Amino acid sequence: MKKVKKYGALFLAFVMAAVSLSACGSSNKESTTAATSAATTAAASETTAADTSADPSEAVEDFSGQTLVVANWKGYGSDAEYGAKAFEEKYGCKVEHQYFTSLEEMITMLKQGGQGKIDVVLPNSTYVKVMTDQDLLEPIDTSKLSTFADLREDLRDFSDSVIDGQYYAIPWTWGTTSLGYNPEAFSEPITSWSALWDSANKGKVGMFDEFDSAILTAGIYTGQEDLWNPNLDEIKTALLELKANTRTFWASYDDFLKPYMSGEITLGNMWAGTASQLLSSGEPVEYIYPEEGTIAWCDFWGIAKDAPNYDLALKWIEFMTDDEFQYAFATDENAHNPVNTAVEASLTDDQKKILWMYPEGPSKIYMQKYMPEETRSQWLELWNEVKAN
Repeated sequence: MKKVKKYGALFLAFVMAAVSLSACGSSNKESTTAATSAATTAAASETTAADTSADPSEAVEDFSGQTLVVANWKGYGSDAEYGAKAFEEKYGCKVEHQYFTSLEEMITMLKQGGQGKIDVVLPNSTYVKVMTDQDLLEPIDTSKLSTFADLREDLRDFSDSVIDGQYYAIPWTWGTTSLGYNPEAFSEPITSWSALWDSANKGKVGMFDEFDSAILTAGIYTGQEDLWNPNLDEIKTALLELKANTRTFWASYDDFLKPYMSGEITLGNMWAGTASQLLSSGEPVEYIYPEEGTIAWCDFWGIAKDAPNYDLALKWIEFMTDDEFQYAFATDENAHNPVNTAVEASLTDDQKKILWMYPEGPSKIYMQKYMPEETRSQWLELWNEVKAN
């Protein structure tokens, strides 16, 4: 509006000057020409000044001719209509996806010809340090990410992704493995992990067959001060007690859904996505974050070592964490928890319910992260021993 008023006033002044000069007759042609020239020069000056005063942050860089290579799971947000296609339209580039079926495969892709060709990758919280230890990620210039300050601080500053103050991975979406139960099978709401150990629930528990999840759950239940260096004797005792209540060890959605829907099990540690499936199918389910805290995971974007399009990779990470993408990602049919705090705050109660963030999300999360091979072996051996007894 300011530019329109400026140019309108300038044009009116020019017309008035021209009319005044023309009234003096043809002998004043030189004066008229001079006035026209002066007005034109003034208009050009105004245009230049207006362009110079424009907010440079509104300008969108053109990356025509560049192809960004993205390594991700198939069908996981980045290849949605509001993902790669919208990014291409915004920056004039192309996006090429290289899909993997496991994080180990993603790392192999980089090591076997992908380095220098792949731009961005998606490790989760247990693999970020694996990749930095193997020098597979570039440091990220967070000063060029306009969204950086809007990210959840606990996820943004995740210990495995920050080395000597330098960020190597930026959070994108997160989730939990928490406690779910059938409210029709209980007279009172469940608020604690202790429900899994309650003798009243003997033979009714479904336990996730993942060694680190099991040990972390037992660690939270037994009140370990350091979950990553727990008293393994206490953990073993607790897991053996839990096994007495456990009807099934599950490893997939169906492994949990079928016995739950048939009434064989009434509670267990489950993925938020499992609870969402039960809810959408009309099954009674509550998915809670126990008062002692809950286990969480996070997927991060990283820039691959020797990425050929580093600046465009930064734009991708910025795009993937901005308000528009994060809102679309949080509200599509396969909703995912946003890391953008402004987006989280903007969600309606119904939208938060779908994400199991209503009336509130977890007050304390224990993020799954990298563990040394020695620790991994000890935990796996303990879990196998518990299941064998």
